[in-house]
Amino acid sequence: MEHISFQVIEFGSDAFFKMMDLRDTVLYKPIGLTRSIDNFDNEKNYANIAGFYDGRLCATASLVVKESEIKMQRVAIDKNFQGKGIGSAMLKYCEKYAEGHNVDTIYCHARSEAYAFYLKNGYSFEGDEFDEAGITHRMMKKNLRVNYES
Repeated sequence: MEHISFQVIEFGSDAFFKMMDLRDTVLYKPIGLTRSIDNFDNEKNYANIAGFYDGRLCATASLVVKESEIKMQRVAIDKNFQGKGIGSAMLKYCEKYAEGHNVDTIYCHARSEAYAFYLKNGYSFEGDEFDEAGITHRMMKKNLRVNYES
């Protein structure tokens, strides 16, 4: 994965709006929604992560820092780049970001079709399925602090 790089994108920059377009294409349009469901005022408080493959935007996620955990949301991988390990690489980047903010866990509200992806990357189910924006989701969490004591 030498051609992939990740960075935190500045709110309101050109890259930010390209990231929003990718999110719109991958997450919202397929289910008949538009990006108007995003609250842009909140976006400036998030760490907006973008992944680039050979300079081309291919992945995005937003991280919301809470007290002892980070919520990862709006994870989107360009359809042309899915199945190439980019999503897993982005999760690792987000987890390192979280560790750098001294939090214990990272979690997301995963769509049902993404359960296997998160399980493969070490996330586990938390609670029951629920409806969010008309789609079945489930909270998935990963502990970033491994306890080696028995």
